[in-house]
Amino acid sequence: MITKFDDSVSRVRTSAYNTVLNLCSSIPGVQAIIDCSMVPILVTNLAAESEDIQLIILDILHCCSPVNGQLTLSCGGLQTALSLMGSGSLPALRAKATRTVMELCNSAEGKVKACDEVTLIPRLVELLGDNESDVRTAAAGALMVIVVTTRGKFCVLEADGLEALLKLTASSEDQHTILNSVKALTCLAEAAQGRKQLLNHLDQFTPLKRHPSRAVVEATNTAIKVITWKP
Repeated sequence: MITKFDDSVSRVRTSAYNTVLNLCSSIPGVQAIIDCSMVPILVTNLAAESEDIQLIILDILHCCSPVNGQLTLSCGGLQTALSLMGSGSLPALRAKATRTVMELCNSAEGKVKACDEVTLIPRLVELLGDNESDVRTAAAGALMVIVVTTRGKFCVLEADGLEALLKLTASSEDQHTILNSVKALTCLAEAAQGRKQLLNHLDQFTPLKRHPSRAVVEATNTAIKVITWKP
């Protein structure tokens, strides 16, 4: 199967990757992909393949992430995903690459690498204004994960991420986008600098207290508590 990844005919390579993706329908199948050392090959090929095949590879890595996302991270998956998040790529590709970043940043090492990769966080902040809803949701989700750490908070603040998240929260109608943004803002409020800025924007959270999603309402109430907290 792996030898087909290097076939000169695109249709053959596509078929091979789709066969691997089909294996991902079960946990034993995902484990088999990991056990046969296929992940490093997938990450390497991701950078060079055509966009339609890149979408398939990202879906495979997405399925492998819950089992062993650390492997993708150690193979340079974060840097490769970043390279696919450019404005010239397909919207679906930007969305799936950004989703990969979010998943890789779930680990402590992933959060560190995200901050080390100097262009990553500014790019995520930029994608909060993307024309595609899926891209905006994934970017907000990635930032939500990164700002859990102190360093992540300050990196996002320095990249003007707080202002971009506030703007997205106010303009978005997508429940998941709003939820990711509010949770990210809540983490930013744990830093004195972030709390100070957000105190001037409390009125933006008021409409969200009447949002039809219970999850959004609960996240909003938590955000307000954190923002208005006094030592």
